[in-house]
Amino acid sequence: MRHPATCANEAPLRRRSYTLVELLLVIAIITMLIGLSVSALFQFVTGQHEKNTKFMMTQLNGALNKHWTAVAQTAAKENWSTPDNANALPLIKQWAGNDDNRARVMYVKFRLKQEFPTTFDEALNPYPLPPKPTYKAYLAKLGITGSSPATAPYESSVCLYMALTLSTGGTQFKADQLGLAVREFDAPSGKIKGFTDDWNNPLVFARWPWGDPNLQNLAPTVLNTPPAGPVSAMLDKDDPDGRLVDANWQANYPQGLAAFQQYAHPVVNPANGFAYYLIPVLVSAGRDNNLGINGGDFATLKVSNPSAAGDNIYSYNLGRN
Repeated sequence: MRHPATCANEAPLRRRSYTLVELLLVIAIITMLIGLSVSALFQFVTGQHEKNTKFMMTQLNGALNKHWTAVAQTAAKENWSTPDNANALPLIKQWAGNDDNRARVMYVKFRLKQEFPTTFDEALNPYPLPPKPTYKAYLAKLGITGSSPATAPYESSVCLYMALTLSTGGTQFKADQLGLAVREFDAPSGKIKGFTDDWNNPLVFARWPWGDPNLQNLAPTVLNTPPAGPVSAMLDKDDPDGRLVDANWQANYPQGLAAFQQYAHPVVNPANGFAYYLIPVLVSAGRDNNLGINGGDFATLKVSNPSAAGDNIYSYNLGRN
């Protein structure tokens, strides 16, 4: 028989092993904690990408609007009777019904198209005006001879980079020095730069999107239900007098109307009571890299898949949310 003192000094018996149920419970708790951490991290990273994209797009949109305004104001008063315009000007005046004021509005639109192409085809042939020599030389150096399905997703992005960095209108924009998201895309002879969002996906640049109802709804409310007459044309700041929504011109010069709509942008019938709200727009496809745009129709920004377009970031919404 052991001595009582010896029994008192012995260590207590060790606890038995964990049961399978206890181990599974611990594993389940750890898995849940990891899932919550990953979800929180994903939301943080996504939020940071969105924040960075909006900040970059705000800077880029400011530069775009500055250059856009400079081109429009210059075109509204510049001498248009130049050798370069010898072929275009008679056409424009004919389309305008020989109304010089309407012809000047059209000329401004075509100058904006010339200065801000959204495709390689437009940059090389901004009909009816001739291409800018600087753009033609820039693209030729890279072996680019026109648009293609392979380059379509990033053509508007690289064209905007080209327009802002090769500007000759006194609004030089040094994108690479401002920390903006710039990426190099493949070209036949080297690489061509374009703007991207924080997910490294190309931004879309639409010069006159007229199919986006959300943009149309942002038009000044006082003009959404205006009295009958050309006052509705104030929605288009480049046509403040309503020359392009004039019922007489549209009725008497259908060929001129058709030509303008083919080479610039559609205009509404005055009976509709409003004009398109036409401003240049930048778009990021967001975290899912899916624009949800109708067949890649970047000119109108018509959404065909609302669920995919739900996380898109539009420049006209920046500062509103």
